[in-house]
Amino acid sequence: MPCIEATSAALLLEIVYIQLQVPGDKQVTLEKIISELDASKQPRLILLDNFETPWNAPGGSQKQVGDILRKLAMLSHVAILVTMRGRSPPCDKAIKWQSKDIKATDEAACLRIYHDINPGSENDPNVARLLATLGHMPFAVTLMAKLGVEGQSTAKDLLDAWSESGPDILSSDPEQSMNRSISLSVESNLVKRNPDATLLLTILSLLPAGTTKENLRWWAPALKTSMIPPAIASLSQAALLVENTRENSASPVLFVVPVVQSFMQQHGRIAEEVRKQIHSSCCEFVLAHACRVDDLTFPQKSKALAAEDTNIQSILFSSPTSQHTVPSDRTMEALIAFGWHRCDTRPNLDIANHAATAAKDSGVVTHIASAVWCLGKTYDRLGDLPSSYDHIQEAYQLFNTLPPGEVKLQRLSGRCGIDLVDSARMTLPNHREGEVISLARDVETKCATLSDDVIHGRSLVCLGDVLYQARQPCSTWTRLGPC
Repeated sequence: MPCIEATSAALLLEIVYIQLQVPGDKQVTLEKIISELDASKQPRLILLDNFETPWNAPGGSQKQVGDILRKLAMLSHVAILVTMRGRSPPCDKAIKWQSKDIKATDEAACLRIYHDINPGSENDPNVARLLATLGHMPFAVTLMAKLGVEGQSTAKDLLDAWSESGPDILSSDPEQSMNRSISLSVESNLVKRNPDATLLLTILSLLPAGTTKENLRWWAPALKTSMIPPAIASLSQAALLVENTRENSASPVLFVVPVVQSFMQQHGRIAEEVRKQIHSSCCEFVLAHACRVDDLTFPQKSKALAAEDTNIQSILFSSPTSQHTVPSDRTMEALIAFGWHRCDTRPNLDIANHAATAAKDSGVVTHIASAVWCLGKTYDRLGDLPSSYDHIQEAYQLFNTLPPGEVKLQRLSGRCGIDLVDSARMTLPNHREGEVISLARDVETKCATLSDDVIHGRSLVCLGDVLYQARQPCSTWTRLGPC
């Protein structure tokens, strides 16, 4: 008995009535159904498929649906098999169920589904990426494969359409609509009667990698700690939330499946205020964990940033800075801090270039100097020494245009200068070694005024390396004692 269309207790009764082929007039009642089932004592098995539709239907009909299920369960010769999305069985206090969790469909099975429906896709290199975007949800995979056949579309075509419109592209047939299936859960009483569940769903829909309960305090500051468990329970029961395990983490990750995420992000379902709050939370999270590789707290803080890497990129990179509008100071600080985190852990030119472009859009010299320096150091980590030298030199020159006085900026300028000397020493040809020595002496002189023994000590070591390479006397080394 397919229950996908049973959006009320009356519709559920009608489906059961039709499937059992109850004779007589068309007046549908539960009593007639029970009488028909009880007329024969032959064992019967009733499969109620997609039962989450009537169970979570809007309008407060759950009690009536429960009454139908309890009446059926009282028949000793009738067994009931229910399939539904959710963590709790229906009427669990009145009916003793044997529960079995059905694991998510894996990639191999989804590939078979897709290729069986769309045989022409066998050699399409983008099918696997398309299925991952759909979260390997069988219903979505089936609809997408049919769309590929009917529209003669490649997986890349479908990916582009999904990126623009989400589940809307699977919603042309009202009877087989992905949007309809999702909306039945999103608009269920389970969710609607709990505003905290709605807010949590909205926030998690903006976090493509999900997050842990511990990190919800960053992403959902408006949610009180005491209200999080009920909100999670409501979303879980409505089959909108799953818990995944994250590698090297004991904490489960709260995760909204991709098709629901995409559904929520279409047609203004997420208020602009929530998007702004998530962006602000992202900046605060990054800056709270910002540090360089030589910081004692780096192992712990970099691990925290790595755990939210996908979410951070999604939020910061989809901000208005992508459209070359002027980013706020806080956004720029977060972009630069995240750029340094990736430079020190997993260098990525796209991330560093994005921060540098946004900084130039901001027009703030401090931001531009910091971001270009990070870009140059990223090139260095990736082995492109000439590009590294050019960008670090540009950053150092920008730092030198800033008015003296602010200690933090002077320290950044000193550290940038040390990196520039190292880059020049490795990049410039031998006939320019005098230029490198002069630069190293200038940087050391500047660092000597910073009242920071660590930075000054590094500049002395850097100068000593340059003099040693040029085979000049290295009396500089004897001055390291005070550090």
